[in-house]
Amino acid sequence: MLGVHVLGRMVVEYDGVEVPAPAARRAWSLLAYLALHPGPQSRGALAARLWPDVLDSSARASLRSAVWSLRRALGPAAGQLIADRDHLSLAREPEVWVDAVAFDAHVHAGSDRQAAALSRGELLEGFGDDWVLSARDAHRERLLETLERLAAGDQAAGDDASAIEWTRAQIAADPLGEEAHRRLITRLAAAGDRAAALVVYRTLAERLRRELSVAPSRMTRELVEGLREEPAAEPRSAPQLPNMLPLIGRAVELDSLVAVWTAAAAGHGGVVVIRGEAGIGKTRLSRELLVQANAQGALIG
Repeated sequence: MLGVHVLGRMVVEYDGVEVPAPAARRAWSLLAYLALHPGPQSRGALAARLWPDVLDSSARASLRSAVWSLRRALGPAAGQLIADRDHLSLAREPEVWVDAVAFDAHVHAGSDRQAAALSRGELLEGFGDDWVLSARDAHRERLLETLERLAAGDQAAGDDASAIEWTRAQIAADPLGEEAHRRLITRLAAAGDRAAALVVYRTLAERLRRELSVAPSRMTRELVEGLREEPAAEPRSAPQLPNMLPLIGRAVELDSLVAVWTAAAAGHGGVVVIRGEAGIGKTRLSRELLVQANAQGALIG
């Protein structure tokens, strides 16, 4: 069996033995793309996707070279790469197993713990192709949603410690995501550990200052200010998280949209376009803005 691990550092195994990466990095990119997109892929579309900045003829030539390098690297497993004149693909399970595909299958089946167990890091760690960045964002959002369901489930069952650990895993997956930090602050306060909750906030503020040169959002600051003003709470007495699954991994984008809406409400018109590949959360982000605007008195058509 050919095993393709793309969660974290890319590792390829054949019958349990790791396959050395080819010298041509694009050959590994090609394998990763085929692994994440089961089924026949048009050679023309692949060439354009993997070599977007060159002429079509050059891109196709580069694709042929990458296919040759990939076959050579796979050795005995080269038969799992299916090629004809117009298409390329990988064989299906059980001949080929891909951890990210298995992750999605577990999530679809409601097996969140099995899905979380597969996560070893960000998707295709170290790869910087445009298509990788989009796929990475989409996977991160699915992972964060999975971890939050686990955290919320354990919290509802009274297991605060486990809920907190799942929330810390969200922060590990998205270190700059303010939603996960707000959840952790809330859950630590609910467990009676206000000091730890404030440490989480200070760590976030320093990270945002150092890496993005910004301060935490107003929503995060108000949460912490309220925490500082309230008397010490008994465990589980702090305000609970809303029942609706919160927006995950889009704090910066949401703050930008809210800023535009606020300016519009003050009489300064503006237009915002939300774009991106399917599955990265455009609709969810738009709905969150509508919720906030409606709460401020906007009429939503």
